[in-house]
Parts: sequence; structure tokens; C-alpha cells
Amino acid sequence: MTVFNSVDDEQVKVREGLVRAARDMRADLIARAEHVERDTFYDSEVHQRFQELGFYRMLIPEAQGGLEVDLATFYRVVIELARADMSTAWCFCLSTNHALMFGNWFPREIHDEVYDGGRLIAASMYAPTTRATPVDGGWKLDGTVNYCSGIPYSTHFIGQCVLPGTNADGGPRMGLYVAPEDAYTRLDDWGNMLGLNGSGSHSIVFDDAFLPDRYLVEDVNLADYGFDGHSPGSQAYGNPMYSGRHMSSFGIGVAALTIGGAYNALDEYENVMRTRKTPLPPSHHEPRTPISCAGTAARWSSFRSPRRRCSTRSTAGWMRRAPTSRAPNRSRQPPTTCSAGSGASSSSRRGRRLTAISTARSEPRHPNAASGSSGCSATWPRPSGIGIRSSRNPPTG
Repeated sequence: MTVFNSVDDEQVKVREGLVRAARDMRADLIARAEHVERDTFYDSEVHQRFQELGFYRMLIPEAQGGLEVDLATFYRVVIELARADMSTAWCFCLSTNHALMFGNWFPREIHDEVYDGGRLIAASMYAPTTRATPVDGGWKLDGTVNYCSGIPYSTHFIGQCVLPGTNADGGPRMGLYVAPEDAYTRLDDWGNMLGLNGSGSHSIVFDDAFLPDRYLVEDVNLADYGFDGHSPGSQAYGNPMYSGRHMSSFGIGVAALTIGGAYNALDEYENVMRTRKTPLPPSHHEPRTPISCAGTAARWSSFRSPRRRCSTRSTAGWMRRAPTSRAPNRSRQPPTTCSAGSGASSSSRRGRRLTAISTARSEPRHPNAASGSSGCSATWPRPSGIGIRSSRNPPTG
């Protein structure tokens, strides 16, 4: 059983080693980015490397063969991967993070078979676009689910379905299921978006698929979490991280991806400013660091601190708070574009980085998971300094 907030030197080494390993992959992931966009997900060599480094096991309980690191470490790794290639990071993050959701909702009796010694990778989508029909020993599942980010390497899929009948208020009954990869078919329908074409967000189809009773939880809704610190996962592993609201970890995950993508764009901007000649005399290659880019870097730095405070706060507190529905404060939203002059087409390296950030901003959310869905009421701090982070000076957060 994990003793929460008790961290020894060995655990610190593991956490820092994961972040350092993600940072060391930057050059390789940048070199592969064009192929990732073309193939719609990262290749088997990167997948194998993630397995060897333990990235997929970060949020799986230690008792189930995982590393059970804190959320701050997980999101630091996500930021580093997104700084190299946002599509790769998106595909990885939005499948790996659902090891938490599985522990939150599903009974302890099936944890051994689904976590499978630390091999669980589970894409998810909260829209209930499938229908479950009761049959002997379980359920028959039919329907199509879109936007299943991370599905190419997933061992399971976690989704919501419509059950027969209505609930107390007359609305449709909902169920939450976990389906092994042999229960669905992945469609080849991804890769024609403005950005994030390599995020592996394909659709899947269930056609008369059978799920045993133990793989479906009846009358639950991902947006209405009711365990309040006493989930199957938190009781089994003694870690409140496994009793958190899914929309909170999802929201912070998208924030981490966007922050990493912003540093990615700034790295490219700096590269252009250091290597491109000025259009008017005197033409030279002297390094230039324009104030506009430095200011953008400072603004993004200011967004990292509240994200980190949210991810390091006790899960039993910040993740169980109900999502707010207040309108987003546009004045606090980070910039999504950083003009680097001509040539920033969507097919260029620079263009891919900017369109990925724009696509991330349009990620569909549950109506109850508007701005501030993490439940963290952090205020944005004034940046402590202005400067450009380059690949020679990577973020340490």
C-alpha cells in the first residue's frame, strides 16, 4: 500500500529519471514528427521505447506492476513530449492517463486482469454513442465511438453507453464499460484535420460485441463522480490519486499538452530568428531575440506554475471538487500563435506546431467541464523573468 506524500530518495530518482528520459527523446521525436502526421500515430519504435522507459506505467498502481508516480511527474513528462511533438504527446497522454479512471470506477475484482501486470493502455471517450443490451452473463455492445485519442496502442477502451430504460428523472440510463481491444474494430478515419493529425484519434466500432457483467458499471456518469475519496482504487491502494474526477485529470492533461506545444512553437521561432537572414540590409546571421517572443515565453512560463500547483495538490481535495461552469476569462488564455514570418504553412515543421495548438484549443469538452474544470482556484502569478527557452535550456518544471 502506498503511503501518500511520503517520498524517499529512490522515488525522487525514478521521477526525475522519467522527465529526463522524455527530454532526451526530443531530437528523435522532432525528426519523426512529419512521419507521425502522415501515419496518424507514432511508430512502433517509439511505442517500444515508451514501454522500455516505463512511461505507460506511470499512473498504474505499484501493486499492479506500475510506477504509481505523482501527477506532477506525469504531466512534466507530457510537457516534455509535447515540446518535441504535440501529436505524439497527445496520443500518449490521452490513453495512459486513463489508468487513473479505471481505478476510480471499476471493482477491485477485475483490476488484476485489466491492469495485467502494468500493461494497461486505455483510450477513452465520454460521449455515450454506444448502446448496451443485457444478454446471458453480460452485455452486447453496439455503436461507433469517435475521437478515441491513443487507440492505436491501447489494450482496452473505456467508454460510456446507453442502457435500457430511464433513470429517476426520466433521462436515459448510462453505463461505464471497459472493453478489451478484441471487442472493437479501429477505423482508418483519422488524419484530415487542421492539426494533431498524428494523435491517433481514430473511431472504433462495436458490432454485437460481448462484455462480461464485471466489465460494465451500471447507472453511472463520468461527469457526476460520487465516491468522494472512497473509490475502489483508493481503498485498494491507499492513494487518493485513485479517487479523482476524470474531468480534472483530463483538463490538466490538455493544459500540459498545450503548454508543451507552446514551448515547441517558441523553440521553432527561436530557431528561425537565429538562422534566417534579415530581409533588408544589413543582412546577417547574428542571433536576435525580439521582445515579442520573449514576452510570449514569459506568459507561457506563468501558466506552468498554477498547472503544477494543481497537479501536486492532494488528489483527495482538488480532484473531487465539482467542475465549475463559469465563462472562461479570455484575458488569461495563453497565446496560440507566434508569427515566424513567411513559410509557416500547415505542412511545414513550424506550421504543424502552430496548427496543433489551435486544434488543441478546440478539443470538445463536457458542458460541465468548462474553464476551471480542474477545481483549482489558482491565480496566475506575475512571471519572474523574461527569456526564451531553447533546446539548450529545457524547462525543469
